[in-house]
Amino acid sequence: MWLKLSLLIAPIFIITPLTSADTGWQVGQYAMEIDSNSQPDYQYFGDYAFGTPEDGPQIMFTCSARAGIATSIFLERKTVDEVFSAKWKKISPRRVEMKLGDGAPKIGKWFYIRARKSIHSTERWQSIRLVNGIITSTTTQMNVPRIGKLTIKPPALDDRFRRFIADCPQLNGG
Repeated sequence: MWLKLSLLIAPIFIITPLTSADTGWQVGQYAMEIDSNSQPDYQYFGDYAFGTPEDGPQIMFTCSARAGIATSIFLERKTVDEVFSAKWKKISPRRVEMKLGDGAPKIGKWFYIRARKSIHSTERWQSIRLVNGIITSTTTQMNVPRIGKLTIKPPALDDRFRRFIADCPQLNGG
């Protein structure tokens, strides 16, 4: 597996944040450097969409040619700067059950980072399912071991999130 427990992710820079409110979608571009054992392994660049709902967990999608589409869910409120400046340490896998609306539940592996109080997708379908929930205004239920049940109600679909979808090859069929 490409991800090691000693993996650290440190941002190089974040560019082009676009937002106008404390809640809703913020979109922009980022560059990340993946380090393991304090040696830079590689860099990748991409787009992000960071959603802050009125209440409940925040959600962030990242999309890059190298890393694909991924989702992070933050159980405690964070700013975009806090998200990109934090190190990833002490990652533990969790088998999470996801259910979109009245659909059938599906189980998949996510990573939990206790210090950041966040969970992170490991497979493309997980992000696709959450994006579909946003497009259809459908709530997603998640059952995370040792955390409990989460109701994911991201901000409504808006022009910023539509642009993120249009620019992400893993979401637009490109």
